[in-house]
Amino acid sequence: LEALFWKVKIFNGPYFNDVSVMLNTTEQILDSTTDREQKVEAYDWKAWIYSEKLEMKDRAIVALEDKLIEISQIQNKRSFQDTEFGDTYYRLATIYEQLDKEDSAADYYLLSHQHTPNHFYQSYHGGRLLLKLHRFDEAFLLLDAYKTYYPGESNIVFAKEIQELFDHGLLH
Repeated sequence: LEALFWKVKIFNGPYFNDVSVMLNTTEQILDSTTDREQKVEAYDWKAWIYSEKLEMKDRAIVALEDKLIEISQIQNKRSFQDTEFGDTYYRLATIYEQLDKEDSAADYYLLSHQHTPNHFYQSYHGGRLLLKLHRFDEAFLLLDAYKTYYPGESNIVFAKEIQELFDHGLLH
């Protein structure tokens, strides 16, 4: 299985850029192992191939949903599960946001936050999207986590957005 994962990586490189080999190899991994952690990694690759290489977002969503099922069946590794759930929900959020399905994206950002509250991109992008959607209480939950874990100048971006919402009477 390690060799198969290397095969996926090699065919993603500058010398052998063959998406069909990558996709077939991930399917081969999924079919040949019962190890759920390896399946989770294979689903990551599969989703990435569909989303980034083939721009088939709907297929990427299906792969990530299959990954969620695998994660839920892992036992006695709560930390691993939380990390993987958080990452997968974040990836679903970004895909839904690319598809202009902002409400679904926002919901997935919140699910991601429940599992990994210190995730840099999830708290920042999710918080800003929730501000845009005027879901203020939820936005502040994520933005406060971002501010707590990543203090500094980058907080100015969403602070200005909050000020604009306040100035327009949308936020009290």
